[in-house]
Amino acid sequence: MSRILKEKIIPSLPSSYTGFPKNVHEFRDTSLLFGALKEGERTFAFKVSGIIDVFYRDRIFAFYLKTVRYDRPVRVEVASSHPADIIDDVASLVRSLAGFSRYGIPSVLIEADARAHLTEYYMNYVERLLSSSTPLLMNLRRESRPI
Repeated sequence: MSRILKEKIIPSLPSSYTGFPKNVHEFRDTSLLFGALKEGERTFAFKVSGIIDVFYRDRIFAFYLKTVRYDRPVRVEVASSHPADIIDDVASLVRSLAGFSRYGIPSVLIEADARAHLTEYYMNYVERLLSSSTPLLMNLRRESRPI
């Protein structure tokens, strides 16, 4: 969103307008949109760029939705050949799922994240298993000293 702001919106403003900082493209999208969107509002849908490893990369669109008043907007990504037909329905569904708490994301995603979270012990275990099969994951020398 900040990239779109820098590349498309700011150049179309009158030259006398100097209200945007020069490094606006470095800002987090959610920080920019926190004050711009009201609860229940969403941005326009835009094509997600930079995806290279999936065959449907040309059909991935995203938008930001502010689901609750005091949290940052949520980025919602949708894969569709005709996003205009479903974006409003998806936004309505996400908003209804997220409206039960003060957090901006649906509670089912919070629960899924909590269940998928691995403790440090298990992460170290997986890392040890993988590092034995590839040198790319080996510890640095300074981290594997005997003393």
